[in-house]
Amino acid sequence: MSSSFSYPRPQAERGVTRLDWLESRHSFSFGSYRDSNHMRFGALRVLNEDWVKGGHGFDAHPHENFEIITYMVSGQLGHQDNIEDNGQQHALKAGDVQIMSAGQGLTHSEMNGLHNETAHLLQIWLIPNERNTPPFYTQKHFSAAEKINRLALLLSPDAREESLPIKQNALIYASIFQDGYQLSYTPKPDRQIWLQLIRGTLHAKDTKLVAGDGFAFKGDVLQLSH
Repeated sequence: MSSSFSYPRPQAERGVTRLDWLESRHSFSFGSYRDSNHMRFGALRVLNEDWVKGGHGFDAHPHENFEIITYMVSGQLGHQDNIEDNGQQHALKAGDVQIMSAGQGLTHSEMNGLHNETAHLLQIWLIPNERNTPPFYTQKHFSAAEKINRLALLLSPDAREESLPIKQNALIYASIFQDGYQLSYTPKPDRQIWLQLIRGTLHAKDTKLVAGDGFAFKGDVLQLSH
């Protein structure tokens, strides 16, 4: 890629997995969806938007050497893993962020136990900057108030500003823009940005984004407006 760029990843062009209990949209190649033009974005390897019907979920399965982040949009998802001797069970609710650093290997499952409500979430996988480290898990709730008209830092390599730690030189933010709000973000030199819109509409530079769109950027200043 050139030293500066910006381009959208339209929601309608993402890969799709549909099961009777799951709809998943893939920004990058994942599972049976193969797209040589969208394999990764820097250390960002997976960005899936999932809708999991009540009473269903992902049975126990293994991971290794990925930083796996879950951002809950709505609903609830139960999580269980084998990181500790007796395993861990957690409930993820709207506004919760989970980081599961798979490292040298772990097994986990995810289940929507609310039979009358669909769970809506983003799952983000980063390639770590260290391999085969001991696995760990943690989560934190970030309220809507913390995100309104500002960039709320969710994850960082040094857990700055009470964010969650990740094994990668990346910063992950969330924001809720109110009508008329504008923001200019100046990344550090040689840093690139992936923006994912979950709800509503947003202008990134001169590009109008709708829910589900992504936007890739590298340059001097990224201007956002609602």
